Amino acid sequence: EDPIIENLDILTPLSFSSRSKKGFGQRNLPKVNDDLAFKRATYHQQSEVSDHSQFLLALRSEMAESGSLNNIKVIADIDISKFNFSNSNGEETRAHECRKYVPRYVINFLLSRQVPIDQPLQVPLHAAVMLVDISGFTALTEKLSSVTYTSDAARLHSPKNGQTEQLTIEHEQVAERGAEKLVEHLNTYFDKIITIIDEFRGDIIKFAGDAMLCIFPCASDSPELLTKATLQAAKCGLKLHKIDESARTVDEVQLSLHIGIGVGKLRFVFVGGTYRRWEYLITDSSKNGPIKQTGKAEESAKPGQTVLSKQAHNLIVDKVLKSRPLLEGQEVHCYHLIQLKEEGNAQSEANKLIEEQKLREEETKAELEILNNKIDMIWNFVPNAVRTKLEVNTNSKWVCDDLRNITVLFINLKGFEIENDTIYLNQLQQCMAIIQTSLYEEEGSVNKFLADDKGTTLIAGFGLPPLAHRDDPLRAVRAAIKIVQTI
Repeated sequence: EDPIIENLDILTPLSFSSRSKKGFGQRNLPKVNDDLAFKRATYHQQSEVSDHSQFLLALRSEMAESGSLNNIKVIADIDISKFNFSNSNGEETRAHECRKYVPRYVINFLLSRQVPIDQPLQVPLHAAVMLVDISGFTALTEKLSSVTYTSDAARLHSPKNGQTEQLTIEHEQVAERGAEKLVEHLNTYFDKIITIIDEFRGDIIKFAGDAMLCIFPCASDSPELLTKATLQAAKCGLKLHKIDESARTVDEVQLSLHIGIGVGKLRFVFVGGTYRRWEYLITDSSKNGPIKQTGKAEESAKPGQTVLSKQAHNLIVDKVLKSRPLLEGQEVHCYHLIQLKEEGNAQSEANKLIEEQKLREEETKAELEILNNKIDMIWNFVPNAVRTKLEVNTNSKWVCDDLRNITVLFINLKGFEIENDTIYLNQLQQCMAIIQTSLYEEEGSVNKFLADDKGTTLIAGFGLPPLAHRDDPLRAVRAAIKIVQTI
């Protein structure tokens, strides 16, 4: 959707998708052969070109002069650190984009430091924790990516003699349209979810498939602050269920949320460091911490319900108008939150939201000014696949909707001494160093790193942008064997 690229008859390896204009997609390209000209263009620091649009225009001019503009595949090696990307308001594009992919808590912590992280560390944190899980996501994914999905542009049928290849092409085209449609609808739905979470000062720490883990942090462990944070999470959870039905119904599949909320003491951990790649993790500091509470509450929640842990419910019980206890055996272990008591009138609540929005905008502006000067401290926390896209397309409107063959490693780590801070950090760092080294040697990447009531989980991918190999399954197996043997 970059207008510069749309007007050029060229492709860069990381800036095209099936969303390109008709006749410009991967499926319509001729096969690479000796007749297809190749041109390699490398951006050098001493060049006068200041941004990627000017770079592509200059490249287009050079190609036009040589008479080789049409049917050219351009491989552009662009070093993002050499550019000075700015948007129309003069704000650094990279700083603006980083805020979208790194939690606010991580950014604020890094900006409070004078030097980048150079060793594993952990930070105590008190917060309400909310886990938002989408019901219907799997059914929607299967429907939109299945070969039985049809559209006005394509309709699959049983193959006949001599039609196997045509069926395969149609299947791929339909699958890609399904992926596009899935991304389009999920972006609409997630945008509404994220907007509401941000409205209540929540901070999304991790996305885990069709779920997201959020925190509502406190400055201290005072009961007053913990109560306020828990109440914010509860209000947020109830409002999320009111997202309009048009955003929740996709291709006759009904999407809904089930939400769990807990509260207490956490630790925020930074581990890794291999090739300066640090991973962050939010974990409980006790056996019945807020993450474990939240996991149990979310499991007890049915679609359309917000469930509070017993600890969270006890903090805000005087603000609850209606709730229902949920039993585990003969004991109450959590509460289905139905309604909170009204606070003030509707106009005062509306004015309060407006004031909070103004405050957030001021905080964002101040944060960007600081972030511009410390961008390198944050950049390494942006996921690799996202960085790859941003390095060739600074337009924030891009989406990733391509289908890839991915080999996945699902690593579950157990047995940590979670109640001993020093031992826990050392154990986690040793494991992460081994995992990172094993993955990077085989050119895999860490995709998810999170802790929940079932343990600590790391998901790695082989075939994610920008690296893909024919033997990715073999590479993944080699990495897995080495991780198991070493740990």
